[in-house]
Amino acid sequence: MNTLIHADYSGRVSVLVVKRPDMFGFRNPGLMRVPPELAVIGGNSDCRNRRLQKMFQLVGYGDHAGSGLPKIYHNWEGQHWRRPVLYELRESEQTLMELRMTSLLPPQAVAELESYLGPLFASLSPLERLALVMAVTEGMVNHGRLREIATDHSSDITKMLTRLVKDKLLVSDGVGRGMVYFLPWQDRRTLSFFEGDGVPSLPPELNTLPPELNTLPPELNTLPPELERLPSGTAVQVVSDLSLLSEAEIDRLRQRAAPVSERLRASPELVRNTVLALCTGRYLGLRVLANLLNRRDRDGKDLRTRILNPLVAEGALLRAYPKANDPRQAYITRTATEKEQQR
Repeated sequence: MNTLIHADYSGRVSVLVVKRPDMFGFRNPGLMRVPPELAVIGGNSDCRNRRLQKMFQLVGYGDHAGSGLPKIYHNWEGQHWRRPVLYELRESEQTLMELRMTSLLPPQAVAELESYLGPLFASLSPLERLALVMAVTEGMVNHGRLREIATDHSSDITKMLTRLVKDKLLVSDGVGRGMVYFLPWQDRRTLSFFEGDGVPSLPPELNTLPPELNTLPPELNTLPPELERLPSGTAVQVVSDLSLLSEAEIDRLRQRAAPVSERLRASPELVRNTVLALCTGRYLGLRVLANLLNRRDRDGKDLRTRILNPLVAEGALLRAYPKANDPRQAYITRTATEKEQQR
């Protein structure tokens, strides 16, 4: 009911409801008219389709009190299931909600972590174990999601995530509030909406769709551009922090960056050539490049405007993510073969 009365039917995507043995997933076209953190608390009613809302009221469903989401969260908590996930995708203007019917520490996730980490997993703190389990069950973990579930202070969560990255138990991607964390053995290219829960496969007779559901809508039937470029079975490293690399790899990159980093002033052509050399073979994040080149603007905004965007426009560099200003943005040098294929 909430999905239907709050959907923006003039939007670019369709309403989508996914039902699985372990989860319900809902996608609304359009962003929320009340901030998600306030909508979960309740008491703020701003319905997009009031006639639909009135229709449901006449048959005994819903009210104007803004209590829909609090009821969902309360009922899920009463079943001791994992807290629902509510988030917006601003670029494509859609709102998604995942309602998973699994406990906070599923046995399958714990077993997977114990198989990879051995006795080390049991020696971790409860918060560290929770973060790793969430990375298994949800495909990734971030600071905001942990704050929804854990009672620990925000600064303690930040320190804990930093420690797990330093100990190479998690791999970070992005910067600032857009930072997300993955397990080192996870294949991030296969993650998509309403997936990554580690649930055992269904038997073949239950794992097929009826004919009317056997085709996906166009917006769900294509890979994003950054994944279409990668050959099947190829894993390309995305380096969002130099701490993810070995000392030897960092030294090699600093040697490549030396023609620019050791000068007070460098010509744009020299900076361009050095960037292309640094980004050969792997994606380097914006802050990583700014660090290696010893830029005064450590956030890399000037570097992106003056050097990186023109190189992308010329086809010499490729972005990891479609949106130029994505906080996770990283760059890789386009190979001669890729340039030839583009022509």
